[in-house]
Amino acid sequence: MMEKSSKDIVRNGDIIYYEEDGRIHWGKVKNLTESTFQVENFGCCCEGDSTISRDMIGYTFFLEREELEKRQKL
Repeated sequence: MMEKSSKDIVRNGDIIYYEEDGRIHWGKVKNLTESTFQVENFGCCCEGDSTISRDMIGYTFFLEREELEKRQKL
């Protein structure tokens, strides 16, 4: 049986962590589709929330803060 990856288990309303300007930020996942999602309050200020590929989970967006902190230390 194949193990599900983070991008397969993320759901609307989940907290997701990301780094911006060397600081850790977080937001809630919304508008989740098969291939994309948005994060509340993430995006260019006046243009609304950015749409992000689910493939970015585990690379620039993380379901666990600890995973992002580990990535920062690399």
